[in-house]
Amino acid sequence: MASNVLREGFLEVIRDPALLLIEIGWRWTFGAIAILVFAASAFFLLGSINFDPHRLESLMALNPWQLARTLAGLLASVSAVLFRVAAVASFLLAVCWTILSALGRYVTLTRPALAPGASLRACLAISAARALVALAAILAWITAGLLPACSVRCLPQKKLSPSR
Repeated sequence: MASNVLREGFLEVIRDPALLLIEIGWRWTFGAIAILVFAASAFFLLGSINFDPHRLESLMALNPWQLARTLAGLLASVSAVLFRVAAVASFLLAVCWTILSALGRYVTLTRPALAPGASLRACLAISAARALVALAAILAWITAGLLPACSVRCLPQKKLSPSR
């Protein structure tokens, strides 16, 4: 059964090569946008960090444990900027993915080979739902990572009484 569906898909692409070009086009367009967003994010984030050449040279002399602690301190100092950049980039990429995915699906489904197709509103709703589920999953993953750390720091620690 699966080979028949695959064969039918290839036959549709051979009959209507625009199907393949539409799919490749919207996916590569999103890829180009994602590369630009990540590059801009990296430049914005690196622009907020002050690099001292002598400090970087002194890091090479540290043992791995001290180097890890120093780098963790650096990440902690730019955590607010990192969070803002990640939030803006994630939102921008989600919006771009939703729009490009909906348009790509709509144009693909309006091809004669796949008639009757779907409405642009339905394609946008499906793409938006997929993006919201993905963002909710990412937020749940971050929350699941923060809860154990918060429970260790926030809960009062029991003091052990000396044994007699």
